[in-house]
Amino acid sequence: MRRLEYTRLTLLILLVGLGLLAVAQRDGRQRPTEEQRRAALQRQLPAGTIMHFDLAYVNDNNPRHTLDLYLPPNTGQLTPLIIWVHGGGWQSGSKAMTQGLGMVQHGYAVASINYRLSGEAVFPAQIHDCKA
Repeated sequence: MRRLEYTRLTLLILLVGLGLLAVAQRDGRQRPTEEQRRAALQRQLPAGTIMHFDLAYVNDNNPRHTLDLYLPPNTGQLTPLIIWVHGGGWQSGSKAMTQGLGMVQHGYAVASINYRLSGEAVFPAQIHDCKA
């Protein structure tokens, strides 16, 4: 019985150590700069896509009240808009995490929004931000 407990403890220590190593390696990677992120977006979107970054949708100078807007190329007409609200349980995330950009190639405009996270504002402030 003691040998089984020792084996389980050894395995647990090994797994925790591997987890900590993975976190350390992930944190050691350099995050792309804003310029690199925008260049990557431009490569993945159709040629001629118009991109507007950090547009304020509430005039209070809060960076969490901004959106990025992606307009499909060659639209001289009204364009349907998809508003992308990033995930994160109201606790984390940002507009940079948009997954909806594929819709630009189908003629949709996409607005990826930031909202105040729960550490900054008490719920339902996040819903009010999304409605704004």
